[in-house]
Amino acid sequence: MDWDWSGINYDEYELFELFESEPIISTVEEGFFVYRKNFNSGIKILLSLWSYEKKCEIFISINENILFETTLRNVEYMRSDGKCLRIHQKDADIDYLIYFYPNFFVKTEDVPTDQLKRRIERTYDWSGIKYDEHELFELFESDPMIPTIAADGFFSYSKKFNNGINIYLNLWTYEKKCGIFIDINENILFETTLKNVEYMRSDGKRLRIHQKDSDIDYLIYFYPNFFVKTEDVPTDKLR
Repeated sequence: MDWDWSGINYDEYELFELFESEPIISTVEEGFFVYRKNFNSGIKILLSLWSYEKKCEIFISINENILFETTLRNVEYMRSDGKCLRIHQKDADIDYLIYFYPNFFVKTEDVPTDQLKRRIERTYDWSGIKYDEHELFELFESDPMIPTIAADGFFSYSKKFNNGINIYLNLWTYEKKCGIFIDINENILFETTLKNVEYMRSDGKRLRIHQKDSDIDYLIYFYPNFFVKTEDVPTDKLR
């Protein structure tokens, strides 16, 4: 991967309007800034920027307990429409969208194929996602909540946690796709759809979701506290 050090393209005033404050940490010489905003129900977002390295981190917490965290690399730009901040990474087929108004939540959105600078070549097989139903039963403490015909390969799991937090995991096993949804008191907080999922594995406390040709895995922690994060795949395991 070729890096350029021109920095992330963004408007400081747009971030000021969305976060309603200057950065809580600002190191201009190093291009490092941290923005923070508190919402109702104890929800807080932290956005850390390493502008010259084209990297940013998103942290969502509730009552000081982390709910979601991810690190985005090779970020080309961030743009605001006054309600939502779109974060775009070079060669990525999804953007991260942080909604500030009317309600706070974070989601991912597919980049239109005609806007991708590279053509994504994928060969799909229909063998299904590799996972153990018993592992999911232990983590979610229940069978799928939506009855379905197994031949369709669609299953939906859910679990409720303290503070009104819920997680939903929707699986389209033959399409190798899954959706992750987190809400609090029935207000969506985070959602993403993962494609070309190869496998899901549990160690009894967390579920690891791996996508083919992806350099990050999604980890859903169930114990001792619930949260979701992304983790870099070791380079020696990348195909």
